Amino acid sequence: MQKPISTRYLFRSFLHSFSQVILLDNWKTGLFIFLGILTVSWQYAAVSGLGVVIAMGIGLLLTKDREFIESGLMGYNAVLTSIAILIFLDGPSIWLLALFGAGLSTMVTIALNRYFIHLPVLTLPFNITAWVILLFPYKLEAVKMSDQLLPQSLMNWQAAPDRSIDWMAAFFKSISEIFLLDSTTAGMLILLGIILAGKRASTSTVISIFVALITALLLGAEAEQIHLGMYGYNAVLAALAVCHTFNQIPSNFLFVYGLIGAALTVPITAAFSIMLAPYGLPALTIPFVITTWLMLLSSKSVIAEES
Repeated sequence: MQKPISTRYLFRSFLHSFSQVILLDNWKTGLFIFLGILTVSWQYAAVSGLGVVIAMGIGLLLTKDREFIESGLMGYNAVLTSIAILIFLDGPSIWLLALFGAGLSTMVTIALNRYFIHLPVLTLPFNITAWVILLFPYKLEAVKMSDQLLPQSLMNWQAAPDRSIDWMAAFFKSISEIFLLDSTTAGMLILLGIILAGKRASTSTVISIFVALITALLLGAEAEQIHLGMYGYNAVLAALAVCHTFNQIPSNFLFVYGLIGAALTVPITAAFSIMLAPYGLPALTIPFVITTWLMLLSSKSVIAEES
């Protein structure tokens, strides 16, 4: 018979759900992430928090895997999905839809984890769930698109007007945009949380942002998108995954290998952004998912040699 669920268990499970978005199992990191979200909007913080509670409840009901839930692996997709719905959609029942999305993403997380053996599911459940729900407004009148979802014809597509880049803002927004937040303050708080997780994670984060921003600039990416951190956040996630979370063997080669992955997210982000433009859908974190899978599968022999 399992022991009763303690307050400590619930506390750690809740905050780990936020830290696992950036692939870190650290409740202090999760606390700083939650505070970062709160500085942007109490509504985002509330809906993501409720989304985590729903995810934990579904996890306990359907899997009873308390260790998986406590590590935050049940709730992190719910965090992103609930925030995305609140940002990109509108309507009288938007909160209910956001919480429905959190629950649905949890079920997708459970389902995919049963079949993904050699690869982590990462944020794929979030991408699948969010894209499906963001398409609701085309057929369901109760759900409205926000101004941030504007379908664009590729026949008439034009790049945004050129502008100067605030590199400090671009740096911190490359972190905050992981949680779909356009905020330097949130980026600073999240970075503080990453620093608390250790030198390796924080170093991967900082250097990957520089790599991504330089790559985007050299490839001629839109200045507006660079400024907003749109080419940085997938790079941070890919670097943390390859350099830190899934390659635990200390190695200079693997560190550089992870930074190559960070650079690779830039053209992949550009490709998915234009591919999804006719539907008005954002690329979200699918560039991170694809890049990380590629780098992890390709590095199996490298890891074996290093060990």
